[in-house]
Amino acid sequence: ALLHFTRMMNTLKNAANRPLGFVPSAVMLNARLDKGMTLLHVVAMTKSLGKLVSAKDQQPEVLEWKDASDSVVTLTFVVGKLQQWELVRPVQGDMQDDMQADVQKEVQVDVAALGQAPNPSLNQSPSQSPSQSPSP
Repeated sequence: ALLHFTRMMNTLKNAANRPLGFVPSAVMLNARLDKGMTLLHVVAMTKSLGKLVSAKDQQPEVLEWKDASDSVVTLTFVVGKLQQWELVRPVQGDMQDDMQADVQKEVQVDVAALGQAPNPSLNQSPSQSPSQSPSP
């Protein structure tokens, strides 16, 4: 019993020094979870206390952990044992397309502002170097 108490205190002490509900990688956390894990085991794995989503002191307890990419793992505990979990990752394809379109617009505006034609060497494929371009 003393060993369990010491382990619990060390786990909580380590988690207290970390941001609430933050993990380095939500995807890796999701991969390491197993049904029936205790809340203490999850806190020891994440080295962080989860952010409480459910009402306080109500069963089931729902906690979530988030990473820097805004991926979120939501865990449901019943009587301290993990029953289910869900990983939600942000949609990135649309955001990348929007960012690329914005960059292209900025380049066009910069070229127009300079009053210069775009450099034709920038339009070459990466496999062609200026020395390999066909001669006229």
